[in-house]
Amino acid sequence: MLLPVANEGQNIIGDYDSTGFTLRRHPLSLFREHLDLYQVSPASELSNIDKEAQAKVNGLVTCRQRPMTARRCHISNFGR
Repeated sequence: MLLPVANEGQNIIGDYDSTGFTLRRHPLSLFREHLDLYQVSPASELSNIDKEAQAKVNGLVTCRQRPMTARRCHISNFGR
């Protein structure tokens, strides 16, 4: 009996579930085409936007740390 082949999104989720990180694409990149429909700017384009202009952005926390030496402090990694 053959198991179904996992798609890219399922592989990324599996990576995070098993190891807490992935060497594959950032999870948000799976939604880039959809985000483009709503004119959400990727990080690579933000430096090209006028200083006074508004931009839509979003992010996804891929990792959170709570150092033992820091009270009420979380360090978040938003990835790229």
